[in-house]
Amino acid sequence: MLARERPLTFMRIMAQIPYLAALVIAYLVIAFIDVTAMGWVLFTMTMPSGGSWTFNLGDLFVLIGLLMLFGEILKATRTSRITIADHALSLGTFVVALLCFLLLPQGASSTLFLITWMTLIDVIGGFTITLAGARRDIGVSESSQL
Repeated sequence: MLARERPLTFMRIMAQIPYLAALVIAYLVIAFIDVTAMGWVLFTMTMPSGGSWTFNLGDLFVLIGLLMLFGEILKATRTSRITIADHALSLGTFVVALLCFLLLPQGASSTLFLITWMTLIDVIGGFTITLAGARRDIGVSESSQL
């Protein structure tokens, strides 16, 4: 164990569960209860242009997903022993979201489609950021890549 790393605890392991996994699970629970729930209007606002903007539950899920994706990208900047497990869980979240979108009638929505894309961006971004950090940590220079 490296001197700067803390010991693995249950809470450290639970903190590695992808935030987007919770969003996918919440979406599926709501979709199985009521497939039309994502279209529920939360509020309508008249814009200064005179147009009407309607914000529904599906929009809220996408907004929350974007915030969670930002958190996942921040998590990817850390390097520790548990980073590989974090990437594996993110990849699993993407696979589950993709399968639900493709195979479940309740998953056939633009909301889950966008959440699935967010999980894919999390996987690709997480691997890319971790590899860039690892290259920096081991000191790979431009001249050694030739």
